[in-house]
Amino acid sequence: MAVGDEMPISDVESARASKQRRGAPTVSVTIPAYNRERTIVRAVESVLGQTFDDLEIIVVDDGSSDRTIKLVQGIAERNSRVRLIRHDSNRGAQAARNSGARASSGRWLAFLDSDDFWLPKSLELRLGVAKSEGVEVVHGLGLVLY
Repeated sequence: MAVGDEMPISDVESARASKQRRGAPTVSVTIPAYNRERTIVRAVESVLGQTFDDLEIIVVDDGSSDRTIKLVQGIAERNSRVRLIRHDSNRGAQAARNSGARASSGRWLAFLDSDDFWLPKSLELRLGVAKSEGVEVVHGLGLVLY
């Protein structure tokens, strides 16, 4: 299979199942980034600060020309849950999300934009909804207030 080719969905599911058996994280968080040196550290640290911490973070740099790559490399050197994927040129946020999803090993996929951040219980609450409601997709844009 050539680089950039799409895997048939059955192959993707088989690859994920194999990774799950090897102790893969429950959640793979993809953060697409393009020239986000001012916000990427906060985004990544907000994921690392989750109360649910069985996760990996895949930052996909989409051809940045600023210090985004260097900042993410520094975080990845200190935390093995952070990985960096690099696009040679800017292909757009959706292409970056797709690259992250293809590289993921978690049972669940989550996406965070590089100029956003999560509150500490974001993943815990989303996974709780998925379990209690028996759903496979949880999408949220706001806060849960009690």
